[in-house]
Order: sequence, then structure tokens, then C-alpha cells
Amino acid sequence: MKYVRITIEPTADVQSLTPILIDAIIDDANNIVGVHPLFGVQGDPERRRSGERFEPFVLDVTGLLDWGDGFDPTNDRYGKLDLHNRPVAIGRILTLNYGARPEQYRIVQITTLL
Repeated sequence: MKYVRITIEPTADVQSLTPILIDAIIDDANNIVGVHPLFGVQGDPERRRSGERFEPFVLDVTGLLDWGDGFDPTNDRYGKLDLHNRPVAIGRILTLNYGARPEQYRIVQITTLL
């Protein structure tokens, strides 16, 4: 098992879409281990003080993204990300369902943390 940071970026060149980082534990087959919530951020943590979008979230085993109490629970707080349903791999396409239309993201980096 490895503790990793998964970096995903939008597949489309849309200014409003930002990278997503998620920390997870994966097994030797690159499947996410356990049913515990995963923590992540949308935006670049290195630029968070410059005023760029930076939003922490929790991702549960069902794929539900929760950006927390600072968002409107009927419109903005929740989304869905299909990360848990297949092994984590560079190039894998993910769908973020949030708002009016789904957005496509691609896994671009998997960094071993421990």
C-alpha cells in the first residue's frame, strides 16, 4: 500500500476550471483502499495566498464531493467525482458532475507521499 497525492486537471482549456488534488491510500493494484473519506483541494495550494480559487473538500466512497458549510447546500455545496470505481492511473479520465454540466478531468500525476 502507498499513501499518494493524485493530481487531476481539466481536459478542456476552461479558465474557470482548476486542478484538483486528492490524498489517498492505494493498494498494489492502484485501487483506493478503505471506505474512509478522502481529503482534497480544488485549486493550486501554492497560489492560495494570491487570491486564486482554493477550495478544500471531502470525497466519500460513493463519489460525493462536499465543499462544506460555506457553500449553498441546494446549489453549490455538493458534486460527484468517479474516482473510486477503477484503479488510479495516469491518463485516466474522470467526470466531475457539478452544476449545469459534467466536466472531464484527467489524472496527470500520482505522487507517493509515504
